[in-house]
Amino acid sequence: MDVPTGFGRSISSTDLRRHIAAHPVRVPIDAPPALHGHLSMASLCDAMRERWEVDVTLRRDAIFFEALDHDVYVIRHVDGTHIERRMPDADDDAAALALGMNPTLFRRRMAFGVSGPALVLHRYVTPWESLDGCLSAVRDFVVVSDQIKRELVPV
Repeated sequence: MDVPTGFGRSISSTDLRRHIAAHPVRVPIDAPPALHGHLSMASLCDAMRERWEVDVTLRRDAIFFEALDHDVYVIRHVDGTHIERRMPDADDDAAALALGMNPTLFRRRMAFGVSGPALVLHRYVTPWESLDGCLSAVRDFVVVSDQIKRELVPV
């Protein structure tokens, strides 16, 4: 698979979006246009509260919620849905290992990056996903990121 960076290097979110655009996944194009505005974030937030009973906060254009280990998840919906998990407790060794995982993670439309002192795992979901598709992507991201976090930062 063609990846935009070499082993052990970080990738910017812009480069990851370009890579995803160059390697599209077929998705239905008949999703309601309301998914692209403020209403979609409110619906996603409400659906997360109802279905998962998770304490989520909608602030401006982002949804925030906390993992059991106090990592923070952030969901934004601009040109697609951007989901991230901020891991401030990852040390330099964990960050180096995580960044080395990027070529493998690209196949799952995910990538690690660094933002200030925090290691950040990113995932992008194409803009024409349904609400259920976005919820499924968020749930899958939470499950996969928990598995990755256990490997990177042992308890």
